Order: sequence, then C-alpha cells, then structure tokens
Amino acid sequence: MTRSWRLAAILFLCLSGPALALDIVSGPGYAPFADPHLPEGGMLTDVVRKAYAGAGVEATITFLPWKRAYSEAAEGRYTATFPYVLTDERARDFLFSDPLYVVKRRVYLSAATGVIYRDLADLKGRKGCMEIGSTLPNEVEAMIQRGEISAERPADLQSCARMLAAGRADFFIINELAANDFIRKSGVPKGSIRIVEKPYGETGQHLLISRRLPGAEQALADFNAALARLKASGDYDRIVERHLAQ
Repeated sequence: MTRSWRLAAILFLCLSGPALALDIVSGPGYAPFADPHLPEGGMLTDVVRKAYAGAGVEATITFLPWKRAYSEAAEGRYTATFPYVLTDERARDFLFSDPLYVVKRRVYLSAATGVIYRDLADLKGRKGCMEIGSTLPNEVEAMIQRGEISAERPADLQSCARMLAAGRADFFIINELAANDFIRKSGVPKGSIRIVEKPYGETGQHLLISRRLPGAEQALADFNAALARLKASGDYDRIVERHLAQ
C-alpha cells in the first residue's frame, strides 16, 4: 500500500480501533525540537508521536536531510513532516497544523561587521544567512527576492554562526531555542554574535501535510484534534517541560 493510499484509508477507519501506522519525516540538528540523537528524537518528535498515539495511530518517524525531507513530503512520499514555520511558499505545497509549539524569534547580528538593527530598513544592503531548506521571515525573503538583501545558504545553522563571527554574513533571524543550541555547538568566540534585545516576533512550529495527499484536510483535522487532546490532558506540558530541562 502506498503512503498516499494508506492516508486515504485512515479516513474510513475509526481511530479508536486497532493501531494504524503512518510514515512521517523530519530532519536532524534542530535541537531541542527534532534530531535523531536527542531523547525521543527531540521535543516535537515526542509531541507528534504521542499525539498520534492518543488517537490510536503509530507514527513511524524517519530523519532525512531537511531539503530532501521537505521535497519527499511535498510529493506525498510521507504522510507529514515537521517542524516548520509557516511561510507563503510552504503554504502553496502544504496544509499547516495548529502550532506544535510557539517560540520567540530574535535577530542575531555579526559583531565583526558592526551592523545595527532597529527595523527592516537597517538590513538593506546586508547579507543574511539561513541553512539550505529553511527560510528567513516572509518579509525578509521578499527583500531578498527584490535584491535588497543578499543571502548565504550553507548546509547547517552552525555554519551561519561561523559566518557571522567571521564577518562573512551580517545577520540571521531564528527562534531563540534553536539559536542557543547551534551557536553553542559552532564554537564561535563569545561576543562575536550580538542578540537584538527586542524579539522579532513569535512564530509557531507546525506539522505539515502535503496538499497532494488524498484526504489531506481531514487528516489535518484529525491531527489537530489529537494535539488538542494531548494538551488538554496535561501530557503536552509534561513533555515540553521534560525536554527543555534536558
């Protein structure tokens, strides 16, 4: 049975019956949210798996490089992928779940290039950085498309930190939990990256289901209901607290 037909079959079966199985894909190196080397595969891997389990569905989660994970999920080779920030480009390919977790985004600046950030106008003529397969906020990506900002797209976030420290890029914008982890792992000197005190904003981390899959809207509604039950039970808070403590 193909993954697409397996998803379609779910729509005709009661989720409280015998356990069903879904193939889901994520990517590595995104602590504390997703990484095969983290306990339970990371906080949001744990959330997704437990939400599905509460609905009688066994979620088999595979980790692939982010670009490949995204493209194979978009083509319907996997039932869903996570965790992703909502962008206009991604919304063309996927339906987005309710937030798995909401985080603060922050602007991180290169001390070497001396860039100052008060608002987006200060980024004109500057060079941003974000790993391949990920995106900067919609309005920043629009500035890149207009040629107002250039961008580096290395293979991982640690490379972005090293580029800022070396003055080869001016800024990146990402959620603070992930930034804390990859800046630490990058080994850059203390003080080489400056953090803008005022948060850029808040953003959700979501599960995505390809618009190409049959029954995608119902499958998304079923997952959202399962996620809501996990939160109402108190299990969601316990999962988050345990992973953040680790």
